[in-house]
Amino acid sequence: MGNYFDTDEFLDSIDREDPREWEVCISANGMVCECCGEVMQPWRDGICEVHTSGLREAFGHPDFQFVVETAELDDVCEVLDEMACRVRAGAEYQAGEYVESIIEERNVRLDLQIDLEGQQVLRLVVTDDDGLWPEDEGCDVIYALQIAPTPFLRDINDVKKNLQTLKEMGGDFDA
Repeated sequence: MGNYFDTDEFLDSIDREDPREWEVCISANGMVCECCGEVMQPWRDGICEVHTSGLREAFGHPDFQFVVETAELDDVCEVLDEMACRVRAGAEYQAGEYVESIIEERNVRLDLQIDLEGQQVLRLVVTDDDGLWPEDEGCDVIYALQIAPTPFLRDINDVKKNLQTLKEMGGDFDA
């Protein structure tokens, strides 16, 4: 049997109506971050960054992150909101766990990653259209990128531009 937090008993007990102690924030190419209002650096094609903000403060639980632009961003927000509702209801997730019944037709695993602010997050990693995990041979390249650290998901030209700016400011970096 799977995790108690995937059982119908637990899922049916979740309060999904109360005010939220967290936000779900989206950063995608051409968008402004809803949390901080800043225009985020561009991401590689096929990558976005959707995350919860506030779970650590409200419940002592790492926030969640999703990085593959595979579906409507509103659907991704709903998935992360559901994960946060589960945490509020008592679920405690850890890196390496598999989460059932959260994304239809996808297997989901939680990996520990560091976000752009240096905070630990649990990234929802999903299988590609062929059911392959990022580390599996033949996995679609966009899905394979899910296991990369968050800064490496940025568009390479933007990374080079930032390194060039740092170099001009006196930093010792190769651009």
